Amino acid sequence: MSRLGPEPGGVCFHCGLPIPRGISFAAEIDGERHPVCCAGCRAVAELIAGSGLGAYYERRDGYARTPEPEDGIDRAFLDEPAFQRDSQLSRVRERGSGSGGCSSGG
Repeated sequence: MSRLGPEPGGVCFHCGLPIPRGISFAAEIDGERHPVCCAGCRAVAELIAGSGLGAYYERRDGYARTPEPEDGIDRAFLDEPAFQRDSQLSRVRERGSGSGGCSSGG
């Protein structure tokens, strides 16, 4: 579908960033699975294609620039395994959906 992806080097079909080891997200576009680096890229790629704009991927000649935050806050800590392990999202994932997902027991 695209002149730029997927590539054997493990780059994201949507943004072109390297796919982290252990990540197995894929965007389903026109019956084909395309590896992506995160759930955000999967959602955006499927939204673009599902909105009839799939030609974007066929015609692009480079990946779009990844925007940098303009507030000056360093967010590198979000990628740290310790932060991810200790984050609220990790605790929610560990709990699973057996109890209905509500932390109040309901």
